[in-house]
Amino acid sequence: MTNRLVAYVTDSGYLLPSLISACQLADADRMRTADIAIFTVSVPEEVVSRLQSALSRYRFQFIPMDEKAFTPSSATYFREGHVPKASLGRLVLSQYVPAQYDHIVYIDGDTQVCGDVSALLNYDVPEGMVAAVSEAFFLEKPSPQRAAYLSGLGLDDPERYFNSGVLAFRKSTWESVGPEALEYFFRNPTLCQFHDQSALNAVCRDRRVRLDPAYNFHSSFAELGVGRAHPPRIVHFTGSEKPWNYQVWPWSGRLAKPYRDFLDNNPSLTFQLDVKFSPGWKQLARGLYKAFKYRNQYSDLLSRRRRFLNYLQGADFAF
Repeated sequence: MTNRLVAYVTDSGYLLPSLISACQLADADRMRTADIAIFTVSVPEEVVSRLQSALSRYRFQFIPMDEKAFTPSSATYFREGHVPKASLGRLVLSQYVPAQYDHIVYIDGDTQVCGDVSALLNYDVPEGMVAAVSEAFFLEKPSPQRAAYLSGLGLDDPERYFNSGVLAFRKSTWESVGPEALEYFFRNPTLCQFHDQSALNAVCRDRRVRLDPAYNFHSSFAELGVGRAHPPRIVHFTGSEKPWNYQVWPWSGRLAKPYRDFLDNNPSLTFQLDVKFSPGWKQLARGLYKAFKYRNQYSDLLSRRRRFLNYLQGADFAF
């Protein structure tokens, strides 16, 4: 019996990508270092039952969450975008994690596991700390808007701001950090432009352990063309370009294959999984738009690449 758990939190909209990431993780973790639990928000019991049957070989735990514990009311400001309100569910994870687990790795559903993650699964995060990868803000040219956002959260250095798509922590730590971040969000919704990520940065600014970007290789890193020199282990599709919708730069079209294969191999589940692959013309239009955008930003792209490579050389990562 292991005391390590990998947790996903998903609603129906992110159920398919979360399942793909969880399956990839289970295949990569051949030693079964950690168990995998998928915490569901407003996913019908019938759907969960059929998923458990279809994916029985993976022995996933499906644990329902009560959205009333974290979902903001219509009166609470919530910056609409590609992030669902269910993402706030990670902040109440400690209420639902079974008692046997002490070490938790949280992974967003819009990810794919593409390398060895054993070091992450085996890492013992120090008590009271949260391990995370820096967001790419520190690579950007300084701007008043970004500085104002970070200052509002009590941060003065962009490198201290982290992306919350992959996190590692002890359950005992999350019992205090999660509710504190949720309370911060409800008290300061307009400051939290990136919802729970903003709130977590505000409350964890002095208790973060830095992880190597390979464990949360988000879109801003992929744009730099450093994947060969620094191969990712978990890719994170931040922004609106998700491979189950748009197969455009910086992500390869081959990353859509796991979603298509899953649907092809599990036809009985197709009607239960909310995913719509965009038509070719729409993907082309999106690709042309991005090509034009980055043609005008090419010089800055090269500068960000240099900053990223220098960061790798000088950073002191947890492992």
